[in-house]
Amino acid sequence: MNLALLVLRLTVGLLVAAHGIQKVSNHLGGHGLEAEAVDLAAHGLRGGKAAAALSGLTQIGAGLSISAGFLTALGTAGVIGVMLVAASTKVAHGLWVQRDGMEYPLLLAVLAAVVAIAGPGHWSFDRLAGFPDNRVSALVAIGVGVVAAAATVPALRQRSHQASDQL
Repeated sequence: MNLALLVLRLTVGLLVAAHGIQKVSNHLGGHGLEAEAVDLAAHGLRGGKAAAALSGLTQIGAGLSISAGFLTALGTAGVIGVMLVAASTKVAHGLWVQRDGMEYPLLLAVLAAVVAIAGPGHWSFDRLAGFPDNRVSALVAIGVGVVAAAATVPALRQRSHQASDQL
């Protein structure tokens, strides 16, 4: 079981961290903050480079947290929040990633929730530090991620031109 948890943590955490690196830089095939800001706007979100940087840095930090099994609950909350925001921008395209749907970010959010529920396992920095592995922290992490996404989406959602013309 500990080997399975390690493989899960490394896979999810490193993929999320790498995705964040792509957002904030030209590394790993990324196009940097300017391109990410344009992409956010194309998906109906405002915030420009600041929102792109916050998203990318959250992914990097949360992904590395999960990978290392260090402050795992906090890391899973970050991944759940960021990925649910990403999924919300793709709902109009349906489920499948081939049509720019929400499949991939939704899968990463669910896998982060699985890591929260399962805990980091014995081969983790949380275990070495003596942090308790309990279901309360898992539920709190999942709840924080969901609430953060639910608060972020309306805050970043661009107003339609018609609504802004009426103001």
